[in-house]
Amino acid sequence: MKFLITILIFLFFSYTSILWSQDIPSDIKKASELIEKKQFASANQYLESSIQKNGFQPKLVCMQVKNALENHFYNRKFIAFYLIDSTITTNRNPTINNNVSFLHYPNRLLERIISENPDYKEAYKLLGDFYSLKLDHIDSTLINKETLSQINEKVFQNYNKAFQFGYNDPLVNRWLGNYYKNQNLFKNAKTYYQKNIDSHFNDIMTFYNLAEIYYKEKQYSQSYSYVLKALPNLPISKINLKYNALRIAALSMLYLGEVERFKKYIDECIKLFPDKQESYVALLDYYDEKKNVDKMEDLLTKMLKENPFDLKGYNYLENFVLKYDRYLFGEKLFENMMLNFENSYQVTGNIYWYRGNLVYHQGMNEEAKKLWEISRNYFSKYLPTDDPIFKKIGIITQKTYPN
Repeated sequence: MKFLITILIFLFFSYTSILWSQDIPSDIKKASELIEKKQFASANQYLESSIQKNGFQPKLVCMQVKNALENHFYNRKFIAFYLIDSTITTNRNPTINNNVSFLHYPNRLLERIISENPDYKEAYKLLGDFYSLKLDHIDSTLINKETLSQINEKVFQNYNKAFQFGYNDPLVNRWLGNYYKNQNLFKNAKTYYQKNIDSHFNDIMTFYNLAEIYYKEKQYSQSYSYVLKALPNLPISKINLKYNALRIAALSMLYLGEVERFKKYIDECIKLFPDKQESYVALLDYYDEKKNVDKMEDLLTKMLKENPFDLKGYNYLENFVLKYDRYLFGEKLFENMMLNFENSYQVTGNIYWYRGNLVYHQGMNEEAKKLWEISRNYFSKYLPTDDPIFKKIGIITQKTYPN
């Protein structure tokens, strides 16, 4: 009799378990529909009720955590993630209703899944997302580097575990690639980027990062090939990356001997950021090799007109004047700049500083000292007296300049 009762109890729980497991796919479908409709709080509540009914099922818990991490409107110290339902009106402005839900300690839920299912790859991925989100919201100026490094390592450990268990996701692969790229471990980085290439993920940033790596490795054909894949799809919000990509394309072409393409791309760089001096300098260096002094004068004039603040441009001008004996050009350029930027203490200070340098090189030491003193007076109008710039004015070392 006892044996019969035991059998009946076993059959009851087995049958109930089967019924529960049959409910899980339909519950996931229903929750997905709610998320699709931006009913994030309702989806969280529905998944919670399903977990209560079906038990601590990894699929349900991971979906609940994923919803919380991706769709919360507020999180309290990464302990509680708050979700709300919203509906889209005809004018496309979201209308918020009063249904608020929350999920506590999503990291602990994921850690439990991993402890019970050590090879459950999605839990590792989501735990990596949790720490990645934490990294994104930390003010690096208010936290020490060791803490940042520890959190970064937690992202790596979990994403790498997910990858090892076969989780193939473009963002995870790229993050792991970036992890090694930031340490200049390019061979390791390329392994993860290549996974995105082999999986036919059209991930723009993978292309961009590979272009950077191959450029640093002086493999210019490859760098150009990957930068061409990235350039057309870089959005305006990533304008600085577009600028960097154009520079990689330009310099790759220069090293491959494609001069006209180099000029085309470097001109695009200058149009994109007319005040960045480094692209002018790349073109100036090219014309310097060709001894095309007239082109160099035009570029120097344009560069200092667009950006009369950064000292790199003045240093290049000074070296140019000395190398090609163009003192008259330098003096005329400074005179025109004085007219255009007379209301800027910084620019006027720079001009007198480098005018002093030029007359010093012509042997007029006393005149140079007067100009440097005027320069210091302008800088003193907006800089503290202990600013390092005051010690730099008038200090000239021969090794800075050509013989």
